[in-house]
Amino acid sequence: MFLLNLQRSAAKDHDIRKAAVMVISAFILLVPVLQGIAMAGSSAFFATFEACRSCHRAIVLSWQETPHARALKDLIRTGHETVSDCLRCHTTGAGNAEGFLDVEVTPELGGVQCEACHGPGYKHSQDPEKKIPFPRPDIKICRQCHTLEQSLNFEYDTKSLRIHNISEDKRREK
Repeated sequence: MFLLNLQRSAAKDHDIRKAAVMVISAFILLVPVLQGIAMAGSSAFFATFEACRSCHRAIVLSWQETPHARALKDLIRTGHETVSDCLRCHTTGAGNAEGFLDVEVTPELGGVQCEACHGPGYKHSQDPEKKIPFPRPDIKICRQCHTLEQSLNFEYDTKSLRIHNISEDKRREK
């Protein structure tokens, strides 16, 4: 009798431990998602191309005609909008708690926007007169996504001109 009760108790303990592990695991997996949802719309880190457009209208209009602007739409069209390796290069800030999370939660960060190459710009968008050193994208930044495997025919000198194909005097407009 004692042995039977001991077996039942051990089985119960195992079930309780298993349930506890499942609950804790679910919580651990859910924390980054909840953080992202809380941040969505708060623009605490990324300003989006809309904020850039207020001062850099010509650049944004030029960018909107590029494949970078349509990058997330291409993933959706091919059914890859949930593949993290793809999202890293087809969205802005994917992999960052304040960046792109998914199509439903942070659609405003879809596509390869200004901040994907130049870095987060929320602070600059709040005080545009204050100079913040943004990286000027070079081939190293481009090659983070335009790898030899993904973009065999990528030519930095010609492709980079397509992103900002406007004259220097039109780069900043108010």
